[in-house]
Order: sequence, then C-alpha cells, then structure tokens
Amino acid sequence: MFDDDSGVRKNIIRTLKTLDMQNPRVAQLIQDGARDRDPALRKACIDQLSIILTGEKLREVAAELLRQETRPELRTRLERLSRDVDWEGTEEEKNRSLAPLDKVPEEFSEMQLPEIDGIKPITEELVQKEGVSPTDNAAPPRSGEVESIREGHKEESGRRAARKQDERDF
Repeated sequence: MFDDDSGVRKNIIRTLKTLDMQNPRVAQLIQDGARDRDPALRKACIDQLSIILTGEKLREVAAELLRQETRPELRTRLERLSRDVDWEGTEEEKNRSLAPLDKVPEEFSEMQLPEIDGIKPITEELVQKEGVSPTDNAAPPRSGEVESIREGHKEESGRRAARKQDERDF
C-alpha cells in the first residue's frame, strides 16, 4: 500500500473494494491509507471509511483525518463523515431523510363525507340554506373522537344520585 510505484498504487486502490472489510487488519490498512501522501489513495481510503467503521468511531476517525487534510474535496467528504446530522444538523437536515407527503389532488380535497350507519352528514350548504344545526343529524362519535358536549345527561345522573341518597336515608 505504501509502495512508490504508481502502477502498484492503482492496483491497490482497485483491490481495496474486494477485501474483507470485517478483518481488523484491512480496517487498519484503510485508516493508514487515509493518512497517506498520495491524494488518490487517500480518496479511495476515505471512501471506504463508512464501510469499515460506523457510529461514533467513524466520526472520531473522520474528525482526526479532517485536521490533517488539505484538499477541499476530501475535506468536504470528511466533514460529512465527522458530523452526525441527526444530532447536530439543522431541522431541514434532520428532516431530509423523512419521506415527503404525497400531494393530494384538488378533486379529493373537498370530498363528500361518507354516510355512517344510514345517517347522512349535513353539508355546509344545507346548514346555511335551511338553518339546520350540524349537530342535529350528526352521527355518534367514533372511538377516539371527541364527543359533543351534552349537558342533559348530567342533570339526569344528578337526579338519580339524589334519589338513591334519599332512599338510603330512610
């Protein structure tokens, strides 16, 4: 790897991709090659760093190499490797990996509400035209939905509780 012949170096660079990356010797060779004086070899080894290292170890090695690197294209690559976007990035960078929402076609944005248990929902047009309250013919709330506030049941349960209390007194 540290041969002076450029032909040998080119073969080494090609061979780097075929080596067993789980082998500790190979990992050490790649890390040493990332510190070499030949820019082509450094570039090839820096490209392999994300394969042989992960997590905090990758960020540490990349930050160490970044302090010594002089070439701008290799510096930018090392900067990306040394920074954990999920922790240190901006909101835009953190959200970049999330899948974007599908755009809803305009024809579906104002869809008719479905009929639930034979009860048709009251449309806004009907409310305005006939003065009908939207809660007059509303379907009962589904599980997890907020139930509309009805005060009558509280009065009835209060009367029942009072009757039971009176019966106990006798």
